[in-house]
Amino acid sequence: MQRSKSNGGIGGNDGNGSGGGGSDDDPKLYPQRWIQLGYLSGLALISDWVCFSVAATPGTWDALYHRNASTLVDIFLFTNVAACFVEPAVVNKFGLRKVVVMAAAVMTVGCALRSGVVPATFFPGAVMPDYATEVAGTVLVGAAQPFFQCTPSQLSATWFGKSERALATAVAINANQIGIATSFLVGGIMAQSEAGLNSYFSLITVCSATLTVGALLQFQEKPPTPPSSSAAEEAVFQGSFLEQVRPSMCSADGSLVISAVDALNRSESAVRIVQLSGL
Repeated sequence: MQRSKSNGGIGGNDGNGSGGGGSDDDPKLYPQRWIQLGYLSGLALISDWVCFSVAATPGTWDALYHRNASTLVDIFLFTNVAACFVEPAVVNKFGLRKVVVMAAAVMTVGCALRSGVVPATFFPGAVMPDYATEVAGTVLVGAAQPFFQCTPSQLSATWFGKSERALATAVAINANQIGIATSFLVGGIMAQSEAGLNSYFSLITVCSATLTVGALLQFQEKPPTPPSSSAAEEAVFQGSFLEQVRPSMCSADGSLVISAVDALNRSESAVRIVQLSGL
């Protein structure tokens, strides 16, 4: 009547799903996984909110800086692409928690620069900063975004059961699209003047800072036990979109579909950027 311990005690899985409570069919899942997903999705949302923050009111931006609003989007995009090349190596070296928390802090600093934070008080000033400071803040947020945008599949493989991974990954990926929508809805209401633009960017800074502090306190590297017997192996290959392609070719859990959805969403964002540049 005593259960075999020949599999090292990790779930007691015998390789064919008949190992009892720790098998892929009956994994040990933790409520913390939803907190993890919430933070990663929220940070991804804010990053795209920043990217398109002045898309709804380009006239206000042009009147203040005498620059095309689409230039700021271009700067963000180019920085984002460059950071995507180093994201897999950084995540593999430092782990998901350290990278997400650090990227969140970098994004918050970037948001603070864009909103004109006064160093003496660490609160937004009454006027917008100069254009160079705006660009510097935008570069910081653009560099941070890949660590929220390219890591949803790694998070889902580490924390979620097989039946939940597609949903968890889709939620985090589509948070970027919600961020774009937020930039048009909130920006269109608030950013109608310089004072409004300052208040608008300050709101983004407060949201980013709140999530950063929360992630520092609550975001974890991995659960006490993996969600399935294969989770540890799969997590190695789930760090970024490019790393997903090779293992998903030989997997049957829908990873290839998730990769395809990720790629389509990125393409959709790129098309929207091109359309915005033509305004």
